[in-house]
Amino acid sequence: MIALLALLFGAGLDDEQARVLAYRALAESGGVAAVEQLTEAIGKEQDPSARAAAQDALARIELDVAALDQLLQEGNELARAWAAHQLGHYGGSVAAEALLAAADDPSARVRREVYDSLGRSDDPRALNILRKAAVADASATNRELAQSAALASIENRDGVDVPLQLARLKSGTPGVRIQAAKTLGEAGDWRAVDPLVDAAQTGEVELRKTALLALGHLGDKRAVEPIRELAVAQSGQVRYAALAALAYLADESATPTLVALCADPDASTRQLAVRALAWTAAPGTAERLRPLLGDTSENVRAEVVLSLGELEEPERIEGLEQALDDVSPFVRSEAMRLLAATGADVDDHCVRLLEDRDALVRIAAAGACADRGVTSAVPALQKLASRTRDDSEKTYYEDALARLSP
Repeated sequence: MIALLALLFGAGLDDEQARVLAYRALAESGGVAAVEQLTEAIGKEQDPSARAAAQDALARIELDVAALDQLLQEGNELARAWAAHQLGHYGGSVAAEALLAAADDPSARVRREVYDSLGRSDDPRALNILRKAAVADASATNRELAQSAALASIENRDGVDVPLQLARLKSGTPGVRIQAAKTLGEAGDWRAVDPLVDAAQTGEVELRKTALLALGHLGDKRAVEPIRELAVAQSGQVRYAALAALAYLADESATPTLVALCADPDASTRQLAVRALAWTAAPGTAERLRPLLGDTSENVRAEVVLSLGELEEPERIEGLEQALDDVSPFVRSEAMRLLAATGADVDDHCVRLLEDRDALVRIAAAGACADRGVTSAVPALQKLASRTRDDSEKTYYEDALARLSP
C-alpha cells in the first residue's frame, strides 16, 4: 500500500492528469487494497478535479459483503465509512451483522454512515441500536441522524421484498418483469445491479429501457461501464434510456463517450448527451459544450445554453454570450436570462437585446435589466413601453421601469 501511494503522489505523478489515470487504474485493479489506497489518496488530493476522479474510481470498485465487512473492521477511517455506506445498499444477515458490529466505531464519520445504512435495514435489531445512538452518541449531528434513521428503519419494515422482485425480474411475464425492474430501481438495494444489467442487455425493448432507468436511480456506479457500452451500441429509445441513466449516475469516466455521442447524427442523442455531460459536470465541460452552440438543431443548442447556465465554470460566460446571437429567439432569450443570473457584466448585452426583433428576447432583456439594476436601459425601456401595442408585452417593460425607479 505504501509503495502504491508513493507512486500516486511521487515525482512521476505530480501532473493532475497522470494522477487521474492512476486512480482509474486502481479502480480497475479492484479489491480491498485498492479501496484503502484510493481513500488515502482522496484524503491527500488537493486538486478538485483529480479528487472527483478518485471518488468516481472508488465508486466503481466492486466488493462482496464479506470484503466490505473486512474493510469495515480493518480499514482506515474513510475506507470504513465507505464500506458502511456500501453495506447499506445490500440486504441480508451478513451485511446487517457487519453494520451492527460497527455501531460503536471510534470515528463519528464512520458511525454516521453506519446509522444511515442501518436506517435502510429491515433487521429488527437495527432499531434498538439507532434508538440508543439517538440519545447517547457523542456527536449532536450523529444523534439527529440516528433519530431520522430510526424512523426510516420503522418504515422499512414493510419495504420491498428484494429476493421476490429479483425472481420476478428473471422469470415473470413481460409486464411483471417491467414492474419488478421499476420496483428494484426504487428499492436502493444494490443486489439488483447485476440482474438489472442483464435485463438491460437482453430483454425486450420496454424492459431494457426500464432496467436502464432503474440502474440510474440505484446510483451504483459499477453499472456505468455496461450502460456506457449500451449507449454506444444501441439506438433509439434504448440509447436514450442509457443516456438518462448516465446522467443520473454522473460519473466522469463516461465523459469521453458522452462527448463522442454529441456528434451523433441523431439530434435527440446529441441533446441527451449534452444533458448527461452537464449533470456529470466533469472539469472542462463548458469548453466541451461551446462548439455545440453551432449545432443545426435548435433543441441541441437550447440544451447547451441550459447546461451552461447550470455549470459553475467561468468558461460558461463566454458560451452564454455567444448564444445571445443565436438564430433562435428562444435560445437568445434563455441565454440572456441565464447570463444575467451568473452575475457577469450584462449591461451592454441587456441594452442591445432590448432592440431585438423578437418580443420574447426583448422581454427577457427587460427582466435582466430589472434584475441587475441596469439603469442605462431606462430610455430604451421607456421607448418600448410607449410604442408597444400588445398590452401583455407592454406590461413587462412597465414592470422593469418600475423596478428600476429610485
